[in-house]
Amino acid sequence: MLLKIGSQGQQVKDWQNFLNTEGLNAGAADGIFGSGTAAATKGFQSAHGLSADGMAGNNTIAAAQALGFQFTASVFPPVGNINAVVDISHFQSNVDFAKVKADGLLGVIHKATQGASYTDPEYVSKRVAAGQEELLWGAYHFGTAQDVGTQVSHFLQVAAADANTLLVLDWEENGIASQGTMTLAQAVEFVERVKDAVGRYPVLYGGSLIKQSVGGGNSVLSQCPLWLAQYSANPSLPAGWSKYTMWQYTDGVHGPEPHSVNGIGNCDRDVFAGTASELKSFWKSGL
Repeated sequence: MLLKIGSQGQQVKDWQNFLNTEGLNAGAADGIFGSGTAAATKGFQSAHGLSADGMAGNNTIAAAQALGFQFTASVFPPVGNINAVVDISHFQSNVDFAKVKADGLLGVIHKATQGASYTDPEYVSKRVAAGQEELLWGAYHFGTAQDVGTQVSHFLQVAAADANTLLVLDWEENGIASQGTMTLAQAVEFVERVKDAVGRYPVLYGGSLIKQSVGGGNSVLSQCPLWLAQYSANPSLPAGWSKYTMWQYTDGVHGPEPHSVNGIGNCDRDVFAGTASELKSFWKSGL
């Protein structure tokens, strides 16, 4: 257990409420571990002879529990979130989108392209099938170290976005040596080129690579809605974002349940930080 700056969820809210009852002024119990919560945590740690690092780890939680603190029952999805998005590629074959919709899913994000030339062979056919069920449609590009202008042109051509297509840059480690991993500068260039083309920054997907690369934050990338990939009960944010827009909480194996979707099977699943109507309003390309 470690709650720290960037952590979100019910456990953070529980901790904030406890700190406030102790008179330590963590601010509004909003479930987002920010600088105010860190300062209040340091105050608690100092008062109880603990190392004042501003993070609620096992020793700090144990000291609080000795005073009667306890976490509420785990709630998933987090309060204010809906579990209504799935992301897939050609690896998920024979998808039954009628069953996907009946399982409560509202949006599908499909791989469109990777690097300078690869196109997912099932992007077009699955888009048609999902559209027949009136599911929201999104397209993602797996970024590489290849020429950014070429990647953006390729992505936009294949994605063939209309006003209601969500566009995403998938920025993570790439194991294909001939393509390489997209750098920070290239990620910035990519999202700026997409914004120039469609009028809106794309969603930025990723996890550890984003956290390692942005350092204290990046003024361009932080304008992109964050789609965080982290398979744990308490996701932590990279510097530059105060919240996630979407959270990929499972890869179909790890992370909180559920791991599967009717009509697909085990797969990546994602929560959206908002209501169904807010999801539909958010789901735009910018065109």
